[in-house]
Parts: sequence; C-alpha cells; structure tokens
Amino acid sequence: MKRSFLYIPAFFIFSFGFSQTLPFSYKNDYDNKLLNTEEIKTDYSRTWMDNGDMNFVLDNENLPFFSTEFAPIDEDKQFILESEIMAEFKTGKAGKFGLTWGYKAANTTNVFVINEKNQFKIYQVKAGEYISVIDWTSSGLKPEEFSGKIKFKIKQAEGITEFFLNGIKKHSCKKLNLFGSRIGYNVGTNMEASYLYLKQDLGKITTAASSKDFLAKEVLKLNLDKSSNEINPMVAKDGKTIYFTQAIMNRAKVAEERRSLCKASLDKDGNAGDFFSYQTNFNGIHHDQLVSVPENGEYVFANVQITKNDHAQQRSVYCFKYTGTEFAWPKRILKQTPGESEIVSGLIDEKSVWQNLYFNNGCFSQGKKVFIYACDNRDDAVLQMDLYAVFKTGDSTYSKPVKLGPVINSFGDDECPFLMPDDKTLYFSSNGHPGYGSSDVFVSRRLDDTWTNWSKPENLGPVVNGPAADLYFHIPEKGGYAFMSSTNGFWNNLDLFKLKMNLKKEWVLSGIVINKKTDLPQPGAKIKALDNLTKKIVDSTTVGKTGEYEFKKLKPGEYTVIAESGILSNTITVVVKEEERELHYNVNLNPIEAGQSLVLHNISFEPNKFEILSSSFPELDKLAKFMQDNKDIRIEIHGHTSMNNEGVKFNIDLSTHRASAVKDYLVAEGIKEGRITYKGFGFNEPIYKGDNIDEQSKNRRVEIIFLK
Repeated sequence: MKRSFLYIPAFFIFSFGFSQTLPFSYKNDYDNKLLNTEEIKTDYSRTWMDNGDMNFVLDNENLPFFSTEFAPIDEDKQFILESEIMAEFKTGKAGKFGLTWGYKAANTTNVFVINEKNQFKIYQVKAGEYISVIDWTSSGLKPEEFSGKIKFKIKQAEGITEFFLNGIKKHSCKKLNLFGSRIGYNVGTNMEASYLYLKQDLGKITTAASSKDFLAKEVLKLNLDKSSNEINPMVAKDGKTIYFTQAIMNRAKVAEERRSLCKASLDKDGNAGDFFSYQTNFNGIHHDQLVSVPENGEYVFANVQITKNDHAQQRSVYCFKYTGTEFAWPKRILKQTPGESEIVSGLIDEKSVWQNLYFNNGCFSQGKKVFIYACDNRDDAVLQMDLYAVFKTGDSTYSKPVKLGPVINSFGDDECPFLMPDDKTLYFSSNGHPGYGSSDVFVSRRLDDTWTNWSKPENLGPVVNGPAADLYFHIPEKGGYAFMSSTNGFWNNLDLFKLKMNLKKEWVLSGIVINKKTDLPQPGAKIKALDNLTKKIVDSTTVGKTGEYEFKKLKPGEYTVIAESGILSNTITVVVKEEERELHYNVNLNPIEAGQSLVLHNISFEPNKFEILSSSFPELDKLAKFMQDNKDIRIEIHGHTSMNNEGVKFNIDLSTHRASAVKDYLVAEGIKEGRITYKGFGFNEPIYKGDNIDEQSKNRRVEIIFLK
C-alpha cells in the first residue's frame, strides 16, 4: 500500500464554536424496541443487539472489518458525529476500534481509532492509498477511562474538523473530504457500542399530505435466512402474489453475494404464505432484480450480467421467459440508440459507456416508454446515486440518459424509483433530503414532459420512515397495503414490510365567506361546490357567525365554488390535486356598486309569455329584501330573449313585458315604483352567439343594472 502523510500546521489546533442545537439527521440507540435482534454470524464475526448495546465479536483477529450504515453528511455544513464504545482486548493481541465516516469502501474512507496501547490515530484511505492525519499518539485517557466506555466525537464547522475523546479535544485539522454516504465503526477487537448519532441541519422535513394514508407498518413474516436481505417487493396486478429479491451474502467474501428472485402468496390482509425461490440457470448472474411486475411469463430484470457456454452479456435490462422450470435465454430490451455516442456526459466520468453502467435499481413508465434508474453519479472518489431517465426511440433502443434534475437529486443517494400508473407521481428513497433516518421515502410529481422538472420532494412521514434505511417503496394496483424494504430493526439487515393504507382518502376544502365591503365574515351565506365534470353539486352548507365552511366530499378534479348571500354572489374555481389533501380558499362577496350588472338566476316564465313561474319567487324575494335593506338603491331591469322564429318586434315586446312583470313583483313586495325602471332588448344583446342550443338558452335572462 502506498503511504503518504498529510501535514497539518500547528495553528489549526484551536477550538471554535459549534451550535449545541443541531438536530439529529441519524440516531440509533440500539434500544431493543427495534425488530430482528437475532445474532448475525459470518465466517469471522458475530453481531447482535442486546440491552441497549450493539455487540461486535471478532472471531478472527486477522480480519478486522467496518460495520456501517447509510447516513450521508453534507460536508459543506456543520455536523457532529458521536458514539460511546467499550472494547475488550485479548491478552497479547493487537487491536483497534473507533469511528469511520464518509465511508465508500474499506479502501476509501476516514477513520478515528484507539489501539490496545491507549493511543489514538486519525487517517484517510483513498482508493487504497493511506493518508495520515495524525499517527499513533497517546490518548491521555486514564486507565479507568480506557477500560470503560469511551465517548468518540467528531465535530466539523467553518472548514475545521475537531476530534474528542470523553469530551476532551485531542486534535484539530483542516476539513477532511468525504468519500461516501456511510458512517459506522472500525471493528478491530471485541467491542460494544451504546449509540451512534449524527447531528446536522439538513433543513425542515416537508411531510406529504398523503402520509396520512399510511396507518401502520409491520414486518412481512417470511421463513427466511435471518442474515439475508429482502429487497425490491413487487405485487402482481391481481394482488395475490408478491415478488422480491433475496440477497444472501458471505460477509467474509462480499463478492460471493447471491441474489435470488423469490415469490410468495398474499392474502387480503397483506400476509405472506409459503415462498418459492426461482433457480437461475445461467452462471454469473448478478443483481437479478425486477424492474416491472411479471406478466405473461415474462420477467424483466435490471443490472444483469450473464454467461452461458462462454457467451457473455453486458449488464443491462433483459426480458426472460420462464418456462416453469428455468429461464430461457433473455432478450436485451434496453440498448442505446444506434449512432449516438457511447460516452455518457455526467455519469461517473467520461470513460463510462452507456450499456455497461452499473444500474442499482429502476422502473418503467406505462408502455415502457421511459426507464428511470439509479446510477453512480460521481468519479471514483465518491460513490453516490442519482436518478436518470432514458426515453424509448425504437423497439429496444433508448436515448442518452437525462438526470431528473437538482430538485430530485440531492447531495446524497437518490435511488429506488417507483412510478405510479399516472406516469407523474414518483416515489423514491433518498438520504440527501431532510428525513427521519439514514434513508427515507419521498414523493414528487412531474410538472412537464421534460422529466427534469419536478415538485419539491415530500417525506412520507414517520409511519413509513424510521431511524435507519427505508427503500424500495411499492404500491400495488390492488389491495389495502403498500410494501417496502427497511432496516427499521437491525444494522444493515433489510427486511420486507407492509404498510396498511387508508383506502378512504379525504380531501378537505375550507375557508371563510367574507363581505368585502366590511372585510368581516358573512353569516348565513350559502356556499356549494359544483363538480365541473359531472355538473353536479357535491357538497353545500350554510355558514354560521364565523363565516367558515368545510367540504369533505371532494375528490381530485376541478370545481366551481359558489357563495351567495341575498343577491350577493361570487364564484371561484378550485382544482383539487391528488397530493393536496387540505386546501383553503376564502370567498369574497363584493358590494354592489353603481353601474354593476347582475343576472338573476332561476327566473323562469311560461314559454312565449310573461307570467312568472313560482320557482322564480325565492330569487325575486332576495332582490326585494336587498332593496328593502338598501333604500337608496335604484335599479333598471333588462329583459332578454334567445334567438327564435317569432321576429324582432315579438321578442322586444316579450322581453319588455317580462322585465315589467319583475318590476310589478318587487312593487308588490313594498319597493317604491320610482326606484325601478325597465327595458326589453329581445335577442339583440346575446351573451352567446354560437349555434349550440344549450348555450343559446342562456341568452334568456333577466339582468339587473344598479343605477345608484
């Protein structure tokens, strides 16, 4: 291994101020309330959680290891990483223990450790190159401190990193670069850790309104190897079968991980039955992970690399036909469009070729027109995932990748996309957006057809997201449960979970009806919501003294909200979106002013006559009451007819008589005759000039002009 040393000038060893109110961005207390506390055993170690501690036993002293969890750090912001660890050194054996952060791999990370001689050391490893920050130096811990629980703390702010043991600063240096998105432990001897905290202000958590749809989260019980990871749940369209990938890793030899496709039956309560593991009949298959629900015996896998009879295929997306006993040789369904450059700008580096990219996970849009996937987004120094899209250009060819953009892609890992059937609502996991744990599930909506313009991601809330990693979110087409993979229960061990959903979704529209003249609530106003698609009233109410209204019978769609008080009225258009569960709109009733016109609704006459039908009386009573309350108001009544074959004179006379009939009604109600004039216009002033009969009927109207 190549060795080099990092010179740290002495003047950087000073103390500086840190905020003491940083929120937790990752918090694990190993408090035994989590699930899956069984021991995980490898060829060289054992790990388990008990009595509020995470225990590590190193069975082979020659094989120290790192145990890490996803928890990204924004290196441009202040952060605090801390843990409390107690070690047990075997007599005569060397060893070390401590923290690692900015971890990408065992050969690319940062390390802060103590050895059996009570010395501490800080160093970096970058692609196998050792970089010393400070070599073995006495920790200054008293023997009783060294033999007990030692508090490790790392603080970074204003370009400086400080290192503490039991609250005493031991070293300061320039900010150390981060390589990856994991934090955890360097285990070089038996040890137990009481907690692991990362504090950093990543911003306020924005919780999605749809988070209320998820009522409870519980593990999906399957009789599987406790040390395996179960990922990527997908439910068949009939809701009766769940598919998932089981990953069994030889922790002594990570490359020997095997991923197998499995399936299990599901009942109506989201409980799994016996599972079946598919046997892949190709040598060297990697990451056999579904990207769409199997249909008609076809299974579409991503990131597959296969060989058979020395015939090799690159990693890509393939469609396999299952014969009932084995998979037939697949068809590659994701190729780059011919003639386009093999170089993918912005992916990993300029040496990357499109069809050999390392897909982590992905999903198709409806009709497989768009493929969204997660992929490494930086050079060899930092391993992080961003979301990309490619667009179908031919039978099996797709365009160059396009990043989903900075709203979706954060400084951390953004992965595990799941696209709803509307091709607009995207769920994904991220450890770079503000959340409750190391990786949370978020939802965003596509705003246009570029696939790069998205709404701000919203967190699905604490029922879905726990203190650790929450990944591979999936909502089936049928059933009352969503499914996901989560480490909500054990260090690095992913299990399948089911989420009970509220199928009776509720959208609430509320507000206040306000008299704009007084800017006060309008008691007694009537308000209703008209569905613009069905033309039906879906909810209505009469407001009380506060003027407040609330509608709970709406669904996503467009509505006309109509408020009325006497002859005062107003309408507004409200669009209810799937993701907006609570909307607030006030409705203003504007005062009557001189010159203002008002069409009286629900005024009807006998055909070709001027006798007023009784159904019109409530509307005319409102006008009479308004004029009684406002004695200085004078009005002119205009009568209008629609186009017919009776001639101009007939329609002028008819509309004049109808306007006169309205005047007579008001006079009979006690309104002085001198306050009212009237005119008839026949069909000379239509509102609608087209040929549509329904539209033409709206030209038959009585209109009030307020003169004073």
